Amino acid sequence: MNESEKQGLSNVNENIDQPLLTVKEAANHIGETTAVIRNWMNELKNHIPTVRGDNNYHYFDQNALEVLILIKKLSREQNYSIKQINHYFNSGGESFKPDLEPIYQEKILDELKFLKEQFELQQQFNQALTTKLEEQQRYIDETLAKRNNEITNSIRLLQETKQEVAASEKKGFFARLFSK
Repeated sequence: MNESEKQGLSNVNENIDQPLLTVKEAANHIGETTAVIRNWMNELKNHIPTVRGDNNYHYFDQNALEVLILIKKLSREQNYSIKQINHYFNSGGESFKPDLEPIYQEKILDELKFLKEQFELQQQFNQALTTKLEEQQRYIDETLAKRNNEITNSIRLLQETKQEVAASEKKGFFARLFSK
């Protein structure tokens, strides 16, 4: 903390008899990062009662810490978004649960039913596709095996033929050599 921060803090402490915490100290106190606290201060500034020092820094008293703890609970434990937390404070603690009219509930249920049917059809299609792909893979494997056997047989016959030709040429050479 530099000298101007210390001076601002001492000026604030003179006016209020309870200890004040910096953003970093408040973050450590409630188990959050300073970035999270600053984001909350930015998004929910009307609901977090900070004290401004002469240095224009924000300081947190016990009341502000309680608000930060409540925000943390709403955010982390109840998975509230910033907008839901803002509504919670603006409405005096009323949770944000939109009420749907029955006609919309029916539409949503119909849509869910349709999506479920489409999902089941997609599963059937996927199963049929998998079966067809497995059949095609077997055909490809069998065709390749047959082709490999044919190539192997052709190579073997070619080698046998070359050996026979070579043997007959050798025989012919020696036979010519010794027959004269």
